[in-house]
Amino acid sequence: MDYPLVSVTIDNQVVKRPCIFTHEQIEHAIDVIAYDIVTRFDKHKHLNQARPITLVAIKNGGVRFAEALYDRLCRDARVDVSYTTVSVTSYKDRKSSGHLVWREKYSIPLPGRILILCDDLADTFITLNDLEKYTMNLRKHPDAVYTAVLISKPSAPS
Repeated sequence: MDYPLVSVTIDNQVVKRPCIFTHEQIEHAIDVIAYDIVTRFDKHKHLNQARPITLVAIKNGGVRFAEALYDRLCRDARVDVSYTTVSVTSYKDRKSSGHLVWREKYSIPLPGRILILCDDLADTFITLNDLEKYTMNLRKHPDAVYTAVLISKPSAPS
């Protein structure tokens, strides 16, 4: 299969690399994820269970994905959605360290909310799983935590 070429800068040199996913394919994937969130948390269907949804972008990679998802969800009156960021990693020198290193923690009250942790790429899900466990073990934790990932590497557990 021939993929279109895009220009990228590597070591201060512009090189052509294949573009596996087009802009349209990525936008469609975000539309599908937004649709799934709306149908799962439609506040009109579940009025007695309606809780605000907060998208939590994991910096830096998850920010653009979470912002695009947030834009789509804001257009739909069936969900009550807000947006925030955290900065956390479980990697050091490109290898998983097995524990979370925080750079920026939650800046919002969590109880009564549904959190959706958003990241652009998951290769092992270690950071996302550790962040979910940490969040649910907080004394004042959210009602539920879910994850939304744009791309999962083939090596990631399904």
